[in-house]
Amino acid sequence: MTQSVTSDAGPDAVIPRKSTLFCPDCDHASTADGDWIRRTHGETVAYVCPVCATSITERPRRADAPSVWYRLVRRSIDVWQASVAASCSGLATTWPPRPPDRRLDRRRNTEDRSTR
Repeated sequence: MTQSVTSDAGPDAVIPRKSTLFCPDCDHASTADGDWIRRTHGETVAYVCPVCATSITERPRRADAPSVWYRLVRRSIDVWQASVAASCSGLATTWPPRPPDRRLDRRRNTEDRSTR
């Protein structure tokens, strides 16, 4: 049976989040979206320590995420397109209209005459 590894820290020890960055020079720690100074260099972003100005890491620059309004408008257009497509497929099953069945009309007319 495998036993789990325990740390020497007590039960009240704070476990850092997975996205925590640590400065090797001054031991400053903060989350990736914390107080680090971000400097963009072309396609990368350098994370710099705010205490000692050491460059911690360079990461690929994330493409700008679309705004909330863009996503809202895009989703509305998608829903509209789906509803139009569904309407057109329903119309395609009933178009062109079938010519009326003349035999059925004749039977109805003869039944109406016989009941009079």
